[in-house]
Amino acid sequence: MQVEIYRGPVTHANCYLLRDEDRGVVIDPAVSFDDVTNDGKIEILAILLTHAHFDHILELPSYIERCAAPVYLHKNGFAKLNNPYLNCSVMFPDEIRVSVPQERLRFVAEGSEITALPEPITVIEAPGHCNCSVIYRVSDLLFTGDTLFKGVVGRTDLPGSSLKGLVATLTKLKGLDPDLTVFPGHGMPTTLGREIRENPYMPR
Repeated sequence: MQVEIYRGPVTHANCYLLRDEDRGVVIDPAVSFDDVTNDGKIEILAILLTHAHFDHILELPSYIERCAAPVYLHKNGFAKLNNPYLNCSVMFPDEIRVSVPQERLRFVAEGSEITALPEPITVIEAPGHCNCSVIYRVSDLLFTGDTLFKGVVGRTDLPGSSLKGLVATLTKLKGLDPDLTVFPGHGMPTTLGREIRENPYMPR
């Protein structure tokens, strides 16, 4: 399995394609279906949302239109998809509203397992930056959304945010294997061990 990184407009949110030959899973569709799949040459098996802020769901409508893949998200994210205040797009010129057909929604929680790829994808609930934030673990990879970045952490001054929740989530992450590679929602990859040692926002 290979990981391809695409960066969306506006806030340069990372969109990830976890690819197994000509099939794959997209995490945070911030970049269009055509750009990620080379005009449909890669079959998308699942669409995973780390949370439902607008910059991470910006191109979700193109996936809804062009493929039949289910959309995985935390149940607290459902109301945000079609609400510009809750998905924070109200702070930008273009309000984002996304409608996902009910039959394509899949709600995830702590310990949920997604089996679209040969490697199972495990869900870690990660409240803090958002009350619908989750982290996806695939083998030795962590896709942390806006919970943990290289050198910083997610902001907690938005609707549904919680500083207490973020501290609890970061404390939980400290109990994982430090050799895990972290793929954040913005910026460059890092390792969990590096963030535990050097990130000034990690609980001590």
